[in-house]
Amino acid sequence: MKLKSMAVAVAAILLFTLCAVPVSAEESAVITSFEISPSGVAELIGYVSAEGEQVAVLMTEGDGSTVTPETVIYIDQIEARANGAFILEFIIPDKWENIDYTVAIAGTNSTITKVTGDIGVLPELIHRVDNNSLRVGCDIYSFGVSAFTPENTATSLAAGGNEVYYKIGGMWFDLQSEAATSSAYLVAENAVPEEEYTAWEIRTYYAPGQTLEGV
Repeated sequence: MKLKSMAVAVAAILLFTLCAVPVSAEESAVITSFEISPSGVAELIGYVSAEGEQVAVLMTEGDGSTVTPETVIYIDQIEARANGAFILEFIIPDKWENIDYTVAIAGTNSTITKVTGDIGVLPELIHRVDNNSLRVGCDIYSFGVSAFTPENTATSLAAGGNEVYYKIGGMWFDLQSEAATSSAYLVAENAVPEEEYTAWEIRTYYAPGQTLEGV
């Protein structure tokens, strides 16, 4: 098993060992809404017993009875805000389309709650990259992610060549173009054609809260 796969498995075990046996089992975590948009962005809304409570979130393929690196769609731990409420958004990679899923949440003082459903057809992940993102070499970075460092971007350029593109308004623009001298360049007539950017071979997408391999 690869180290990354082992890390996912260990993280899943730790999260639900810590959160599945609360100090007081009288209250259950509550999922008020879980929706997947046509673009493949999942939104989870719910609440636990108190502000500041740690909430474990695990989305798996199938009924959730088997948790392995191969069945984990998404895993995270977040902190509940005012009145124990939380909201979380994340991207579902297109490899998970047309499958059944289970979302489980639990808090340090709240028992596990689950919801199930099915994922339909998803568009190519490149279409779901956030606006205000950069393609640097062979990788994509959303602005504000912690991975957007000089060291990482230098590695991206070394691996993918001296290419820098910017996404805004749902369009990609080549910032290495001689015409890219001001914001006036960022108009539809200068955008990268769809058939070109959908053919890009991307190594990693550093999305908000996620690192997605092979966009």
